[in-house]
Amino acid sequence: MPVMVIIRAPKVTPQAFEAVHEQVGWDDVPAAGAISHAIAFPNNGAVEVTVWESRKAFDTYYATRLEPVLRAFGIQLDDIEVLDTYSVAVGPPSLAYMVPAGAEAAKASALAH
Repeated sequence: MPVMVIIRAPKVTPQAFEAVHEQVGWDDVPAAGAISHAIAFPNNGAVEVTVWESRKAFDTYYATRLEPVLRAFGIQLDDIEVLDTYSVAVGPPSLAYMVPAGAEAAKASALAH
């Protein structure tokens, strides 16, 4: 069952996020089981929402890729909420919001199918 993960990180800045993001290598090697990712920086810190194919996919990614990088940067996440999803819908318009390098190729490939 897909899960939605909400991470609230009051001390994480956009600069810290970019540094962690680069070290994790998400753009080069996307996380297995990841369906979607969004992050915002409201008044204090970061709020990240991801959707995963399963709890196991998220737990594996967190333990093997994200947590070691966070530890290296001295970042501890204390507010992680994992929810079973009721419904997940991702349509072709969502591809327009892909930012990483290679997004155009991925979008063209997805729309061709």
